[in-house]
Amino acid sequence: LERDVWASKGHPEWGPFTYAKDDPSRSTSGLAATIATYYAAAGKTQGLTEADVASRPVSDFVRQVEANVLYHPADIVDFLASLDESEAAAPTAGGPPASHVSAVVMQEQLLYLHNQGNPGGDPALVGKARPSARPFVAIHPADGTIVLDHPYVVLPDADAAAQAAAASFLEYLRQPAQQQRFAALGFRDTADVPGADLARSLAMPTSHRPSPLRAPSAAVIGRIRASWRQAYTPSDLLGR
Repeated sequence: LERDVWASKGHPEWGPFTYAKDDPSRSTSGLAATIATYYAAAGKTQGLTEADVASRPVSDFVRQVEANVLYHPADIVDFLASLDESEAAAPTAGGPPASHVSAVVMQEQLLYLHNQGNPGGDPALVGKARPSARPFVAIHPADGTIVLDHPYVVLPDADAAAQAAAASFLEYLRQPAQQQRFAALGFRDTADVPGADLARSLAMPTSHRPSPLRAPSAAVIGRIRASWRQAYTPSDLLGR
């Protein structure tokens, strides 16, 4: 990312392009975004290796991307709440947020909730909250993304009664009324189809499907976490 991207677009007064993304050492979505960065650096969509992560060109690419990150919150929901507060206190019409964050890396569901004026996803506010006065604009990565799902899993040690209860509950969750509640909170359905409101908020067709990046092995993810820490941790060099 170029820090002077706003200047190249005719708005040098907006300052450098900066963004926020979850801390990958404390957030699953932050880790997913960081894995995607390493994939982009290596020019791959699958088969990322430890050698890729350790290579100098990949490390340099990630370091340049991380140089634009202004915040690494532990929880992006809390960050969005503080961002809304700063916007309300000092709005900047026609420009980037008062906090000088140009973009936020997040799940599309959280973007939807923000635009609906319900960033915390409070079920009691569904359809009742005032929409955000400054909605976000969604940009889906063209080269793919790590898909975060919410699997329904019955533990192997569940007894017969627990398995029967789990099957009954799963049937309940799949009924139209419950599926509509999930859609109202910005989730896609079980076939990965976005609801009409989600698609409208993110300005995408209901036929949109993400291009999934294959999750790398545990060893590669461990190397990514260590490599990212080195790329992000600031250091001071003293010459003698």
